[in-house]
Amino acid sequence: MEEQKQKSYITKDMTISEIIELYPETMDVIMQYQLSCVGCGIADFETIEGGAMGHGMTEEEVGMLIRDLNKIIEETRNIDIKEK
Repeated sequence: MEEQKQKSYITKDMTISEIIELYPETMDVIMQYQLSCVGCGIADFETIEGGAMGHGMTEEEVGMLIRDLNKIIEETRNIDIKEK
């Protein structure tokens, strides 16, 4: 059985500001993970992994965050496609 692999729009080495600039719909997910990095000045330089781990998240939790960020992007793009 072939597994369907989800496309990764966001990777752990992207900066927080890069993610928000490219995919503004991810801000709610970032805030749900209690990362207030959205308005932080260091967001231009810190990766999503570095910011999350700096706030006490484990590697597993960072993986879940990345998965949820990619999921919201995929859902948003599917909605946009259906509306056209």
